[in-house]
Amino acid sequence: MKPSCILFFVAFAAAASHATVPTATITGVSTDAATHVVTVTYTLSGPAIVTTDFLTNGVSVGAANFSTLYGDVNRYVTNVTSSCSFKWLPGVHGDWQGGNFDVRLKTWSMNCPPDYMAVDLVATNQIWFYVSEGAIPLGVQHVLYKSTRLLMRKIPAAGVTYRMGAPSTEIVNANEPVHLVKLTNDFYIGVFPVTQRQWKTMTEQNAVIGHRDESTHPQHWLYPVNNVSYNALRGSVADGIDWPTTARFAVAVNSHIQTIRSLTGISTMDLPTEAEWEYACRAGASGAHFDGSSMSLADTDEIGWYANNSAVGGTKQPHPVGLKKPNGWGLFDVLGNMHEWCMDWSGDYVFEDAAVATVAPKGAFSGTSRVKRGGGTYEHGIHHLRCAKRDAGMPDSSTEYNGFRLYCSIPVNP
Repeated sequence: MKPSCILFFVAFAAAASHATVPTATITGVSTDAATHVVTVTYTLSGPAIVTTDFLTNGVSVGAANFSTLYGDVNRYVTNVTSSCSFKWLPGVHGDWQGGNFDVRLKTWSMNCPPDYMAVDLVATNQIWFYVSEGAIPLGVQHVLYKSTRLLMRKIPAAGVTYRMGAPSTEIVNANEPVHLVKLTNDFYIGVFPVTQRQWKTMTEQNAVIGHRDESTHPQHWLYPVNNVSYNALRGSVADGIDWPTTARFAVAVNSHIQTIRSLTGISTMDLPTEAEWEYACRAGASGAHFDGSSMSLADTDEIGWYANNSAVGGTKQPHPVGLKKPNGWGLFDVLGNMHEWCMDWSGDYVFEDAAVATVAPKGAFSGTSRVKRGGGTYEHGIHHLRCAKRDAGMPDSSTEYNGFRLYCSIPVNP
């Protein structure tokens, strides 16, 4: 049965700042009798992110059916002088067989965007937004999001206070004292650490894989990228780049981060601070692991690659991203597999009173090494795979254990 369109509904979302969000008004819905392609036209009162849903009998036909949407939808739409439009071919990748449906549009402020953002790493300034994990075309685990697109998850952090660090009962480590931290802004962070293929796509450079090669590791391009130094990513003190002395998003003009910004069109693409990284890793959990599990071998095996489970043919090694259990916000490989660079200098936490929240901490103002997070690597033991585990490396170090996960601030500026 071919789909027919009868009703439509217009909705809008309020931004976190309670500012007025532009509205979308549907002006036409038609279905091609031969191809069944649905065309929706609408007008927009101002630039906004526009998403859609199709309902039959008041129930969504399901996000799995929306992978064939294209046009002015799931995008930041700036066309406010003429009619906007998008097309949908129902039933191609889902099970919906057609019928009467309602079309619903929702507009979002750039200050309060949807939960997921996908950034094209091949074409410049191509960004999509999705309201949920289920709405992501082809699914989160599709190789597309580990190769030529960067999938990012919104972390609800604005005004949130959380407990950073680890109690002495978790492990004796004087460098991880528990203290309260208050974050000031929501942000996006990579669902996966940057992979070898994404690195190659973004920088046109091959990463060194140590003693592993493609002939014996055919999926090496799905490994987290490694052999990347902090200085190469952001720039060095010699370049005049010295967070937190210099501005948050200041990077060297010849840095890899600047290359990534030029490619994506997002000027705040960067590394997370240590406080942002740990908050994203925990996903609301307060224990050693992001899922509240124990530090037993069985539980640790489920969440990350480390010394006890990473060996192949007797050799400990990294593994393709996305094979272990994600945390509560759907982030993969936050513990184990590879270290991830953070913005901060390595040093004692900066706070005056552990019971009083430190607002958006910047870390030490000087040092000799930079923070690495990720609970250890594929060669570390079980006690390294903890949300609070701190590591450090020389900023010019490009060992095979050093990778990274991308961050960008909200509002996004495509």
